[in-house]
Amino acid sequence: MDYESNEFITMKFPKNNTIFGKFMNKTFEEQETIIKLGTIMEETGKDSKLTLNSEEWAEKLNAIKKIKDEKINNYNEKIKEYKTTIIQIKDDNREEVKNSIKEAREKEKTRYESLLLTAQEHSLEFQNEIERLKKEKWELSDKIRKESDDKIERIRENTRVYQEKREEEYKNTMMDMAEKMNNADDKCKVASNKGKEGETTVKQFLVMSLPKSDIIDVAQQGGAGDLIIRDASKNVMVEVKNYDSCNVKTSEVNKFKKDMKNNKFTGGIFLSMKRGICNIDNWTMETIDGRPVIFLTYAAKNMENIITAYKIIYKLSEIHIDWTITEKLNKIENFTKQYVKEKKKKLKMVSKFSTDMTNLINGDEERLNTLIDTLKS
Repeated sequence: MDYESNEFITMKFPKNNTIFGKFMNKTFEEQETIIKLGTIMEETGKDSKLTLNSEEWAEKLNAIKKIKDEKINNYNEKIKEYKTTIIQIKDDNREEVKNSIKEAREKEKTRYESLLLTAQEHSLEFQNEIERLKKEKWELSDKIRKESDDKIERIRENTRVYQEKREEEYKNTMMDMAEKMNNADDKCKVASNKGKEGETTVKQFLVMSLPKSDIIDVAQQGGAGDLIIRDASKNVMVEVKNYDSCNVKTSEVNKFKKDMKNNKFTGGIFLSMKRGICNIDNWTMETIDGRPVIFLTYAAKNMENIITAYKIIYKLSEIHIDWTITEKLNKIENFTKQYVKEKKKKLKMVSKFSTDMTNLINGDEERLNTLIDTLKS
């Protein structure tokens, strides 16, 4: 040792010594490890070093080694015997385990077969119960169907009786009106009486044809037409003219328009029972303050035109129409004329007022719906 400092100790080794040369080429950590290992080996190897230098000790070590080898051989023999014994035990147990597994399988098989048999019995019971419930269901359905058929038959019979009664009343009313109209020219009455007769005839027809509406006679009040058809929130004014020998004058039409302006009616119908209307064609449609009015001539020949005109006004009141558009007015006018033309053809083919009249009215509803669709488009 040459010198020492506070942190390091300087050591000197022979320069040509190979062992120390290799040691010096190591890193500090490797040198430290070599020193540690060398110290431990030096401490534990003293006895071995002495043994290496002593023949007596070498003989002792050889004897000990021989004894060790003999014990190892004995242990190896015993290990072989133990392995053979273990294999024999495994073989014996394998047969026993196989028998145990077979026995367990038989027990489980018997148990599951019993459970399966029980489940099949329960399934059969459930099927029988389902069949019983199905039978009860069909019996109940058949009973309900029979009761429903009986009720429908009773309703159909009541409806038939009611319809026949209504048809009879309708037919009698039409016959009475026709008789009155045929005898009207032979009666010598003043103009006011003739007008009253026409109003009464129209009112009776409206009452029979519109059972859900309220028909109000306002001829004596003045300024509101002759009749008002009131249905829910809609009021339609009806003006009736029953002239025998001349057409209705324009002054009467102007009075009708004035009454429409002075009242908040939904619409209006101006009809001449037996004559035309000056300067106005049959089925002419106009608007007064944005409310539709329809003019009818020779209404006594076909009273159904009054109902048709009312339905048209009723339907038009349910939609919003810009009445200033001339094209729409032309569509309505053309549709109305075509509708009247086709209806006249149908009326010529009708010989009874029962079923045929009902079908005719239903056809009116379809045509009115077609008119509404046309206006909406």
